[in-house]
Amino acid sequence: MKSKKILILLASKNDLKYTVSGMSAIEESGAHHYLSIGSVHREPEQTIRTVRELLTAHPKIKVIIAGAHTATGLPGVVAGMVKDSGVVVLGVRFTPTVNINQDGQFNLSEMPSGVPMAYTGHNLEGFLSACKMAIKIVSE
Repeated sequence: MKSKKILILLASKNDLKYTVSGMSAIEESGAHHYLSIGSVHREPEQTIRTVRELLTAHPKIKVIIAGAHTATGLPGVVAGMVKDSGVVVLGVRFTPTVNINQDGQFNLSEMPSGVPMAYTGHNLEGFLSACKMAIKIVSE
């Protein structure tokens, strides 16, 4: 399993609180993973550069879990970046209440045809689901 890797991208350090159970599942599985924090809204150029550098430096990344708060721009931007690479993006929405800004949820669930991204839900549960899917993908 260690040959294929998982990249976890969060839009903010504040989102780390939603990742506890999912990160534990990845660590327990033995899957190799990287964590990066960057916002496509606050620092778009830096975030896109960082994603490109990580994908170049670690070509065995097969899954990207991208989580963002409310507007959820990060997963869609990343999915567009990797759409022809064979990398799968799993999008997670972090929000204090599910009904805040449902447009963010639609950003994740209404991707154009051919963009390899799935919306796995929100908060702790959505992130854990994304991690379990990622573990399954890299273990095959």
